[in-house]
Amino acid sequence: MAEYEAVSHPEKGHNEQYVIKEAWTESAPIYEMDERDICSACGANITDLGQTGISQHMKNHMLAGENGGYHSQWIQIQTGTETIEHPAEYGTRYVVDQAAYDEQVPAGYKCSCGAAK
Repeated sequence: MAEYEAVSHPEKGHNEQYVIKEAWTESAPIYEMDERDICSACGANITDLGQTGISQHMKNHMLAGENGGYHSQWIQIQTGTETIEHPAEYGTRYVVDQAAYDEQVPAGYKCSCGAAK
């Protein structure tokens, strides 16, 4: 008569990576403070008019009976854009390729002839 024994086989598997968050690109503005000349009468930015243009602008306001002054004002302006690359984020998980199982395997034979022991 055949005899059997139980053999346990462990689970088999592997680790694999998966994407938690895809890679992405961010465009972040770069700001600086900049001094501007502002007309006190109409609020116009007259910085780029040059001295002759500013004088003419002030003269036009004075001829119209308005305030002919201007003042400096600091404002925040965007001077560029920074590109920031964010890499993908990954996680690792265990994947079972074969579940654990038990198996009965032949361990030999035993005489069943009724012989005395």
